Amino acid sequence: MRRLLVILLLLAAMGARAQQKYADSLKNLIRVAKNDTTKAQLIHQLCYAYTWTNPDSSIIYSRQSLQLARKINYTVGIADGLGSLCDAETVLGNYPQALDYGFKALSLYKKLNNIVGCIYQNSTLALCYRDQGDYKTSMVYVHNALNLAAINHIPDNKVLGLFGEICSVYEKNNQLDSALFYAIKSSEHRSGVLYVFGSIYAKKGDEKLALQYFGKTIADAEASNIQVDIVDAYNGIARLYTAKGEPDSAIYYSKKAIALKSGKTYPLGLLETTTMLADIYEKEHTPDSAYKYLKLTISLKDNLFSRQKERDVQNIAFNEQLNQQELEKQQEQAAIRLKMYVLICVLLIILIVTFLQWRNSRHRKQANLRLQEQKEEIEAALDQLQLTQKQLIQSEKMASLGELTAGIAHEIQNPLNFVNNFSEVNIELISEMQTELESGTKEEVIEILEDVKQNLEKISHHGKRADGIVKGMLQHSRASSNIKEPTDINKLADEYLRLTYHGLRAKDKTFNSELITHFADNLPKVNVVPQDIGRALLNLFTNAFYAVHQKQKKAMPNYQPTVTLSTGMIDALIVISVKDNGDGVSEDIREKIMQPFFTTKPTGEGTGLGLSLSYEIVVNGHGGTIEIDSKEGEYTEFIIKLPI
Repeated sequence: MRRLLVILLLLAAMGARAQQKYADSLKNLIRVAKNDTTKAQLIHQLCYAYTWTNPDSSIIYSRQSLQLARKINYTVGIADGLGSLCDAETVLGNYPQALDYGFKALSLYKKLNNIVGCIYQNSTLALCYRDQGDYKTSMVYVHNALNLAAINHIPDNKVLGLFGEICSVYEKNNQLDSALFYAIKSSEHRSGVLYVFGSIYAKKGDEKLALQYFGKTIADAEASNIQVDIVDAYNGIARLYTAKGEPDSAIYYSKKAIALKSGKTYPLGLLETTTMLADIYEKEHTPDSAYKYLKLTISLKDNLFSRQKERDVQNIAFNEQLNQQELEKQQEQAAIRLKMYVLICVLLIILIVTFLQWRNSRHRKQANLRLQEQKEEIEAALDQLQLTQKQLIQSEKMASLGELTAGIAHEIQNPLNFVNNFSEVNIELISEMQTELESGTKEEVIEILEDVKQNLEKISHHGKRADGIVKGMLQHSRASSNIKEPTDINKLADEYLRLTYHGLRAKDKTFNSELITHFADNLPKVNVVPQDIGRALLNLFTNAFYAVHQKQKKAMPNYQPTVTLSTGMIDALIVISVKDNGDGVSEDIREKIMQPFFTTKPTGEGTGLGLSLSYEIVVNGHGGTIEIDSKEGEYTEFIIKLPI
């Protein structure tokens, strides 16, 4: 085992040099730092680097850091400086000063609401009370630190150092399971934690594991130049050999602890060493050596735990308790004042809300009266508007009826002319037939009779044509029955196209347009209300003829007004297309064109109801759709889709 310890010490030889390089690099950074805050932070890091290796130097740099932080009013830096002084004074055994600095640092961290600072300062105070042997108070600060970390959900990787310090408190208090739990949880196997592992296993009676961890402690502490942990490890090994009844080995490791240059920097560890040596030499009946180390023990005890120091510690702790009570009292008074302010604010809010409700109620009553009056006015205006709308719709229907009637008159003229002409021809043929009968030419009579028969057939055909036109006019003029019936869309659309065209021609003889039709073959009949679909098509045809007529008036060269009617079927839908080559419809009004009373025609030429009526008939009356496709200056196409 001694050979293992020697090897570990040799491997750690380079560590002390690395530690010194780190301190030197911090000093170089401090010299070149341009920002005082950064400089204060770097000095604080240097303080921490020296805390366990050279606490005297740590105190010097802590005071420099504290002075600079106060100069620039850097509150966190002030708290950090006080905390560093607490650490260093604890190592040196100056417990009253350590507690004074520690309580001041904790108070500042609380004011700053610096949770991590509060956690670590509680753990530092726990170590200070641990070194004084006051494990009860030490455990209070341990639990304070743990509770703060838990309440504020601080992740474990942010407080690994805290677990390392807590495990040492549990070990000193002989709570070995808790000590082992936090030693493992710290996951930072630094020399201090390694020493705790060794002490735990020594107390559990596992000598082999204990010696291994003490050896690792010495190696890691040598690497980091932390003589405090080296002294503790040598003392731990000496305790093991004392328990085994090997005084020579115990004396050997105890004297190695005394030989270290840490007499002034770690008096608590040396006190344990001298006490152990005094006991060993007394049992070995070596009174001179026993007296020598007993004398050193008494001196160290007086230095660490004199009555004056105990009184100072008690006074500082008592003052801190008074400060805490005063702080709690102030907080309680502040809470009472806050409650009073909140109560006053609530009362004011209640008064304001009550006043506002009263005022709003009054305004609401007045507003309700005004609203009632406005409602009555609006209802009267709405009734008048609905009446006007009905009159306009009827006017639109009558206007379309007038145009259709003119077309019908033109259409009916053709079959009547045929009837008249063939009737006159038949009269002449009958006269000829009488002459031939008198002359007895039978063959001529038969030939004339054949001509008469053909003429009568034509008279019958055109008479039926005229009858159909009259019936169509009657159907259009009477109100819709809303009864759907199978209808030939090709025939219906063609009839209304030609009637519309001739109706417009009757009003304006100068107007002409080319009519192009593309009717799909074998188109199935569709269940529709013929009068309604006819009216919808009539409005589309009227708009198309109006558009081409307006463009014709511009006398554009080579312009031929053309209206194209097409039918077809797509996906169980009957499609009717009405396309004109007029000026088209601009994009900004396409969405409005189907709205009631919206028109692009000059005042007096349109009511704005034609397309809206067509939309109402096709979409709401027959479950179809009307789409518009247009290119400004070139064409407009309305596409009706009806379910079969």
